[in-house]
Amino acid sequence: GALAALAPPAPPAPSAALTDSTQQQQQQEEEDEESAATAAQEAAAVAILAQHQIPDTQTLAKTAKHSNDTKLAARMVQDGSLKLYLCIMLKQRPVVSWAVVTAVGGDKFFSAYLPEFGCETKIHLPLMGISLAGSWDGPSQTLTITQPDTTQQQQQQQLLGHDTNAFLAASTASAGEGFPATRQQQMQQSASGSVDDEGLPQEMLLNSPKFRLKEWLEGLKDGVVNRNNIPHAQLPLQVQVFSRVPVVVGTYINRVTCHPEDVSAKLWVACGAAGEVEHPAAQTAAVGQEIVPSVMMYENLTED
Repeated sequence: GALAALAPPAPPAPSAALTDSTQQQQQQEEEDEESAATAAQEAAAVAILAQHQIPDTQTLAKTAKHSNDTKLAARMVQDGSLKLYLCIMLKQRPVVSWAVVTAVGGDKFFSAYLPEFGCETKIHLPLMGISLAGSWDGPSQTLTITQPDTTQQQQQQQLLGHDTNAFLAASTASAGEGFPATRQQQMQQSASGSVDDEGLPQEMLLNSPKFRLKEWLEGLKDGVVNRNNIPHAQLPLQVQVFSRVPVVVGTYINRVTCHPEDVSAKLWVACGAAGEVEHPAAQTAAVGQEIVPSVMMYENLTED
């Protein structure tokens, strides 16, 4: 008991506030050391880049982005140039080819892929240039294309012409009353084939209801190219996804700029035109001779 009384007192336990302050101080010192090390590394990297004349990361990122944008733009220009040249060649001589149906969603049109040309197009039945009717079967996803009766066709054309004349008369009356047709309405009328379509070449009417397939084929100087002797489509024709249909591929000419605008395809059906096959003179000239695109040919076609 005497020894316990003579022993020194135990030191007081550290307070909780003092412990938290010490931990925070240590964390702050560690963060300062890491920041200093990072700054030293960045300074060393900048010195090395400057020594070897290497741009920094921001400059490299901007340069890479600019290079990628330039490459993408060049690719788009290349694709556009190839498509334009294809349109010019098809303008001279349309080609009969096979098309693979990729989508069918109704009784008015279907989408098809052209393996020979590597592009996709839409084939609209009302713009075929020949009277065709479509019947859509939803459960089987099948479009049946038929040729309607001649009497029914004439009645439909008469009704369409009557409606068009009534619309034009109403538009003229509105203009006379101080409400002139807007530019958008004029463009819609032109696109629908209701005005200013008389006398235009058929190649400018490929996407218009005024297009006539027989007149277009007969107006071709050298006929069409049918190297594989693809027969006409037999009507009625049932179209489904992945079906193969014969088409004649041409070029749609913009009626405003008079330049080739896009590839257009029509069903290869018998319409009684003399230009449905290659002309004998063109066949004789094409024997053993391939059409080689050239700059001079491109300039001549562009001028035409």
